[in-house]
Amino acid sequence: MKQMMNVMVPMRDGVRLSCDIRLPDGPGPFPAALVRNPYNKAVPATDPVLRDYLAGGYAHVVQDVRGKHESEGVYRPFAQEAEDGHDTVMWVAGRPWCNGDVVMTGGSYCSWTQLAAAREAPEPLRAVAPSFMGSDPYRDIMFSGGVPVLPMAWWAILNSGRSQREEVCDNWPRAFGTLPLCRLDETVGCPAPALHEWLDHPARDAYWRAMSVEPRYGAVRAAMLLVGGWYDPFCPGMVRAYCGMAAAGRDAGRDDVRLRIGPWGHDMAPGRTLEGIDFGPSSVRDIRGMHRAFFDAALGRAAIPDDLRAPVEVFVMGRNQWRQADRWPPAGTQATAWHLGGGGAANSLFGNGALLPGAGDDADRDQFTFNPQAPVPAIGGAHLLQDRPLGPHDQRPAERRDDVLCYTGEPLAAPVEIIGPVRAELHVSSSAPDTDFVSRLCDVHPDGRSIILCDGVLRTRFREGLDREVLMTPGEVYRLEIDMGATAHAFLPGHRIRVEITSSCFPKWAPNPNTGGDAAREESAVVARQTVYHSARYPSNVTLPVQPA
Repeated sequence: MKQMMNVMVPMRDGVRLSCDIRLPDGPGPFPAALVRNPYNKAVPATDPVLRDYLAGGYAHVVQDVRGKHESEGVYRPFAQEAEDGHDTVMWVAGRPWCNGDVVMTGGSYCSWTQLAAAREAPEPLRAVAPSFMGSDPYRDIMFSGGVPVLPMAWWAILNSGRSQREEVCDNWPRAFGTLPLCRLDETVGCPAPALHEWLDHPARDAYWRAMSVEPRYGAVRAAMLLVGGWYDPFCPGMVRAYCGMAAAGRDAGRDDVRLRIGPWGHDMAPGRTLEGIDFGPSSVRDIRGMHRAFFDAALGRAAIPDDLRAPVEVFVMGRNQWRQADRWPPAGTQATAWHLGGGGAANSLFGNGALLPGAGDDADRDQFTFNPQAPVPAIGGAHLLQDRPLGPHDQRPAERRDDVLCYTGEPLAAPVEIIGPVRAELHVSSSAPDTDFVSRLCDVHPDGRSIILCDGVLRTRFREGLDREVLMTPGEVYRLEIDMGATAHAFLPGHRIRVEITSSCFPKWAPNPNTGGDAAREESAVVARQTVYHSARYPSNVTLPVQPA
């Protein structure tokens, strides 16, 4: 192995970014595997991933992104990686030790650097393998349904300097609950300019659109392998990226985009169990091995392996089996509405809420009180929180609250398998001019456990689109569409399907102060009285992507 450490690479504006370069033994030239990293490029020479790429005949290049560690410039998270990625790819491809072919790898933020570079279409970039990351910073990363994602505020604070800070707060839930949200970094004593920049743009405006990969799907020329987890918060964005990239590829006569999703969280080396649920030995996949095999095939160095031939392969929880498909969602998927119903007292799991195949009576409605200063806790699910369970966790501790409406179906006589997007249509009113509604899908086991599958949130001011803010008239009824992400799961015989409706999920999402003002700058909050209507006139429902029997 030959090493060239701290090589300074000039960008188009003259700022220089630092690279560590390792070359395999032999004369070369070699294809190059590039990682652009905000977390420190210092990979030890014994690192197994590095050794694997070198053994496979790849040059290995790791770069500190702008403003981080040994690179020059100022770090602006997510905002500067497109041009820097393009310039770095072109520089690497032009080195005498590179044969002109570049691939990019790495998970989480290192996946964002891949997507951003790919949208700029540098010709030498032949393949990328983004893992556990979305392609639109506004709706996939920093906001969800227009609601600030609090773990990303935590991330912004820890990563605001040249190096990642050690943990700076001993009680993040208390800090997250301190108003106003825009002073969170002051509360913990660590300035985070990026957090202020994000909160200054609460709608999906030109600031966010300039960063997004979505408008540039058609420009991407690199083959792409997208890998995600059902309990990774960035999974919905990864699925959306696959749909856009695959459609653009087909339009260009290409078939080189792949999607793989397992029963995992935000983890590059997932195991077979999550929160005590064992998904079986087949759930464990060698993600980094898949990357290498995909790159070898994209560069014509080897045939594509059988497990990467199908465009889509997802793990169906409940059955604990992998499913392959030619598209997303799979052909034959039936979008099936399950309606909210009951006797008008769906509060908590002890209420009379029901999940029905048809709409209920015109008189049916449920009400609850949302106090932003006593929010419903996040328990499991898809998040980046460090102090609480992740993944398929029992929701009954939250479902015992009266500010959580529970709608539960009858025990199933036959399995119901779903693979695809989950959506909620709610008809609501509120005493507040702006508030939030959360919808959650759960599998209720015969022993009573209510296991979360997916959820979503919408800030009502964004009901007409994430790019515009329209307040409500208190007391009027409005229709909301809540994107609950996607899943693949089999509800087994004897199990029941449950949908929860509430107005908070803390500290996954920032509670709405319910005032109708600038939510990030409000110094106080008010209680809201929420009403969910479910009737023939107001057919509130959740649409599930049911698979053929």
